[in-house]
Amino acid sequence: MKKNLFILSFLLLVGTFVFLGSQHQRQKILVIGVDGVDWRVANPLIDAGLMPNLERLRNQGSWGDLMTLHDLPLSPVIWTSIATGKVPSKHKITWFLVDGPDGKKVPVGSHDRAVEAIWNICGDHDKSVGVVGWWATAPAEDIGDGVIISDALGYHGFGSTGQGLADEIKTYPSHLYPQMAALMSPVQQIGYSDAQRFFNMTEEEYTSEAYSPSTHPRPDARNPIHLFQEYLSTTLGYTKISERVLDNFDLDMFMVYYEATDSMSHLFMKYAPPRLPWIKEEEYLRYHKAVDEYYVLADEEIGKLLEHIDDDWTVVVISDHGFRSGPRRPKSVHTIDVQGAHLDHEPEGIFVIKGPGIREGHKVSGANVMDVCPTLLHLLDIPVATDMDGRVLDQIFKPELAERPIQYVATHENPDGRSTTKPITIQRNPDEFRANDAISRLQTLGYISSKKEPDQSPHPHPHPTDETPTTDPETGTTSEETVGAATTVEQIANLARIHLRNGDIASALESFQKIIELHPENADAWVQVGQIRLYQGRPGQALRCFIQALSLDPNNVAVLMQLAELKARQGRLGEAVQHYNQVISLQSRLAGPYIGLGDALQRLGRLADAKRVLTHASELEPSSFHAKYNLGVVHLRLGELPRAKYLFEQALEILPNSAIAKNNLAQVAVQQENEALAIQLLKEASELDPM
Repeated sequence: MKKNLFILSFLLLVGTFVFLGSQHQRQKILVIGVDGVDWRVANPLIDAGLMPNLERLRNQGSWGDLMTLHDLPLSPVIWTSIATGKVPSKHKITWFLVDGPDGKKVPVGSHDRAVEAIWNICGDHDKSVGVVGWWATAPAEDIGDGVIISDALGYHGFGSTGQGLADEIKTYPSHLYPQMAALMSPVQQIGYSDAQRFFNMTEEEYTSEAYSPSTHPRPDARNPIHLFQEYLSTTLGYTKISERVLDNFDLDMFMVYYEATDSMSHLFMKYAPPRLPWIKEEEYLRYHKAVDEYYVLADEEIGKLLEHIDDDWTVVVISDHGFRSGPRRPKSVHTIDVQGAHLDHEPEGIFVIKGPGIREGHKVSGANVMDVCPTLLHLLDIPVATDMDGRVLDQIFKPELAERPIQYVATHENPDGRSTTKPITIQRNPDEFRANDAISRLQTLGYISSKKEPDQSPHPHPHPTDETPTTDPETGTTSEETVGAATTVEQIANLARIHLRNGDIASALESFQKIIELHPENADAWVQVGQIRLYQGRPGQALRCFIQALSLDPNNVAVLMQLAELKARQGRLGEAVQHYNQVISLQSRLAGPYIGLGDALQRLGRLADAKRVLTHASELEPSSFHAKYNLGVVHLRLGELPRAKYLFEQALEILPNSAIAKNNLAQVAVQQENEALAIQLLKEASELDPM
């Protein structure tokens, strides 16, 4: 009897240890970043059974939208925020390129990041991390037992990050470079057999257009087939590298990033079904399946990675933003559009997480890109820093995880600055990295316009700057105190825009002052100064800034647009029309100039011209309230009541609480002798705007 009691006690004790051990089972996480993926594109493919891996992860886990950054919705910026849990004003990555030691543009790199990334934090907490292809990871950092295969091995939208970099700093540990580089296929190896699923082309057509060293000195940034070859080479190469790392390293977390889903959408979404009226039939037939097929390919690559892990892993799939599709696509008549990538993006990316302790079939709400890093840290049992700008998405957890308290620390930063990256000398061969080619590629995708354009991103204050280049007489602060580690005009200006959106006019002013101090010939900086002075109620100083900007750049779109709006507000409509037309001759894709021109023409009584212009504005920006509303006003004045009613209703779908749209819809109802509806609409308008 005693023997049996002893055995029973022993078994109970062993069971207790097993139970406790299961409660502290080692967490392993696979993070897959796919740039620009949108549920609105993915869902029909999932429903058709073409993306089974994403479908399975979603069905077995939690999923939803992942809201992007409101400021600087650019890939290197967002993916750095995802990796750090911090906003761009803290991590300082605000652009694709920075100034190198010789003043020439080079790709933004790991040494430009001002804060610790999650792979640094994990290394400091004895967690091993593998990273492949993540934005701004070259030179590869020393992260202890971890592995970094930097983005220097593949192609981004602007070309190769690694051009001119020494091979030994492209990977960590450095001895991995030869074997990992060997897994990347040369661009010219992407042949017709690879391409025929994406394009309806004959082999002869493809061969004549594809990149080959025998016919081209290097890939052409204006040739979409050359760019496709770079993208597919990088996608397939990163998967092969990831498989090698997963099979050969014992990791707590593995992270891989695929950019090409976004870049392919920039090039080919305009050709996707349904065919838009301005897309030629032959172009539609050639390119219409390219985006969908790349989504399917991305799902296949996800499936390959899943074969190298077991069910004990937590899998996270994220995108940094969405992409306009269907009727929301803005009008573009260019094969390769160079006039505004941000116009193609949607704010909602995707978020999927599946694994032990994760709720199944749960729809996530309220998640944004800043929440990814804190959530991953919590899963890894690492404290979340209170100086991070996101939160742990505790809604995704089953009770056993939800009950585990979140640990916090004040910061993961060293008070003396970042210390995990060993000091290295970064040298590039300027003949290898071609800055002009990189800029041309960014123009191809629309991230840089070939002509100056006004900033179309939403912000609560006008863009600011000052005609005094060093010290603000009101605050006594200097621009040097604000810009910190920013090294290029783009970086400083982007940080200034962040300050503006945060309502920090003084800091924004300091940043723009720094630009003028460094580059007094920069017309855009003078425009920003003028816009701040307008906001501050100093029109005389603003006008001087605008005049200075025009003297430096007579075709500066931003200042011409500002002058057009000023003239329109002053009732000088003829002059406003001239300025708007000049803007449109320089920048034909943005809807704003057409909306302003249409309004001025309507006020001048030129209703037919206003109708034509505003119709085009609505095609350029299908989700613009002002385009729909102003066009409705024109149809109302022309007596075209059914069309006016339809447009006001569309405007209200975009902005449901618009009193003026309801008021005009009431006018339509009056003219259609629908008295009851008119009274109802006027009552609703009055409640929205009692004045």
